[in-house]
Amino acid sequence: MHALSALALASSETHVPVVAPAEADGVLGLLWLVIALPLAG
Repeated sequence: MHALSALALASSETHVPVVAPAEADGVLGLLWLVIALPLAG
């Protein structure tokens, strides 16, 4: 996943990568779970 992020960042200089928004959503969703679950539990 991190290699894909680095690849997306490297390619973003020439064009907008299609994979970046989907990966950002996945990271934010995972981060939300990591934060919300301990608070709820």
